[in-house]
Amino acid sequence: MIKQIFLDSNLENLGFGDGLPERSFPPKLSFKSESGELIGYFANYDGLIKEVDLLDLFESNNLGSLINSNSDFLLFFWEKEKKRLRVALDQTASLPCYFSFVNGRFLLSTKFTEVVSELKKTNKLVIDMDGLLTWLLWEWHATERTLFEEVKIIPPGCVVDIDFESGEYKIESLVDLQGFLTNTGEKYTDVEIFAKDWETEMVRVVADRVKTLGGKKTTSDISSGFDCTLVSYALNNALGDSLICQSRVSNITPEDTDLDIMNKFAVLNNIRLEVVDTTSFDLHDKDLKSEWRKDEALQISATSYEHFVKMLESKKVKVQFTGEGGDEAYSSSEMDLPESFPVQNGFFINVMYLKKMAVEKLFTKEAVNFALSNQRFNNRAEYPMIAPISSLIPTATYFWSNWEKDIWMMNPFYDTRLIALARRMPESITGKKQDRKFAVLSKLPDIFPKEMFVEKFGREKAFVGFAKKQKKFALEILENSALAKLGVLDKGLITSWVEKEDDILNDPELAIVFQTMMQIDWFLQRNLE
Repeated sequence: MIKQIFLDSNLENLGFGDGLPERSFPPKLSFKSESGELIGYFANYDGLIKEVDLLDLFESNNLGSLINSNSDFLLFFWEKEKKRLRVALDQTASLPCYFSFVNGRFLLSTKFTEVVSELKKTNKLVIDMDGLLTWLLWEWHATERTLFEEVKIIPPGCVVDIDFESGEYKIESLVDLQGFLTNTGEKYTDVEIFAKDWETEMVRVVADRVKTLGGKKTTSDISSGFDCTLVSYALNNALGDSLICQSRVSNITPEDTDLDIMNKFAVLNNIRLEVVDTTSFDLHDKDLKSEWRKDEALQISATSYEHFVKMLESKKVKVQFTGEGGDEAYSSSEMDLPESFPVQNGFFINVMYLKKMAVEKLFTKEAVNFALSNQRFNNRAEYPMIAPISSLIPTATYFWSNWEKDIWMMNPFYDTRLIALARRMPESITGKKQDRKFAVLSKLPDIFPKEMFVEKFGREKAFVGFAKKQKKFALEILENSALAKLGVLDKGLITSWVEKEDDILNDPELAIVFQTMMQIDWFLQRNLE
């Protein structure tokens, strides 16, 4: 099991204990000079930044090019004479990094509860209501807020400057979103030409990433959807016979992966396919008291996933390609408005989710009012992102399952070269995301069999039935509800729904939030003691 990154220091000393843990990927690095020491993890995919350049970039405080490159990294630069630490994180936050600077003591870890546990020894933790509601509502935005006021997370594409002389820190975003938005090029007019270029760019992006892996065993998640299949097609181009793609199937959500369609795609593209039945790993039928993680509040759907990752570990897989971010790529042309009005955009997303999708039924009136209050949105620091905001979700949800098994999750759709190309999609391509995919990918019949062009449903059904199958456990959580004490949920009302097995908790949108509520409530009960 790979250990977390952990730093515990005060104004008198700084040290990483046993140092950073070794990993298969991204590789660990270390450079020293007269001015300081640079350590961390780094992998570049577009050839713009080389390892040997990194120390100079930190010494000259010229980190914009690093932040805006297609790279995965978490880097620490310690200037001993100045007693200053700078921490830089890539623009997709591929390595979550939590920190706290309280009473001259600085704590930092890739593990949320590592910081929490240390703080609890000397401090009473205070709930951050904005952070709490963000996590509960899956209302992701680039933020430094977490469940607790004393613990922050480094936002994507940011540098945190910690001055041990003054006992202060500042967070600065170096993501050049405006530059990106104004330099992506003209729209295509021909859909067929765009589709071919879309294929070519994906093949190039994936090949660039494969070059950095040094022959490490690699796989790809694959379902009967278009995003992971396009990635798998490109990966197969790069690796050939050495690649075996992993397709997860479950009786709980049979519509997510159609094996007949998968086999047609695999045969058409000469892809080796391994089917993994995850039905027996489904969390509905598990003893969640022992299976749900106590050490990560955001591992909300990781129970079955952890079993899957264990299987990958047994096969000595080190890199796992995914199709995460594919949905958002087909809507990247809509980035301009949210960027111009980030506060308003965040507000209306909440309104839609809480009101239109009726999620407010699970919350008290007071919690809904706070979630939609002007004060909540006006008090936020806004950190721009080029990759979709939703890129933060898989990192938060699955990171630790992968990290502990030394398996890196690789997401080609977050590459800014692909996002830039997606913004040039012909204006004639309209409709919802699935319609746009059909319009583009139907022009690639040599890759995608016609049987794939059917509506695919999400995995929401995986959450439906949780309240019924885990009734006893849910009632136990509700009995001592931390969220009820905070005024977030009405314990009596929701308890009655669970006891009566009310259909309201079988609504897919509400089922997702209810399960998240139970996970976070359970976590808080064990970490606010």
